[in-house]
Amino acid sequence: NTLYWGGGFQTLFGYKGGNSAQNFQTWLEHIHPEDTEQVQRRVAEIMNDPQSQTWVNSYRFKKANGAYAFVV
Repeated sequence: NTLYWGGGFQTLFGYKGGNSAQNFQTWLEHIHPEDTEQVQRRVAEIMNDPQSQTWVNSYRFKKANGAYAFVV
């Protein structure tokens, strides 16, 4: 799966390369270890439910400076 990180990604998280394509695994590697399992579970649920149209979750995402940002 491919994720597209827009220009705001650099502003919010400090990573260069806004508007670039990343893979799902790269995104998961930046999620706080304590949050990874529940995020993966929720993504699987939404992907396997054809009725679902919206994914909502909250988790911590590692910024370029090593600190975590709370994402909703």
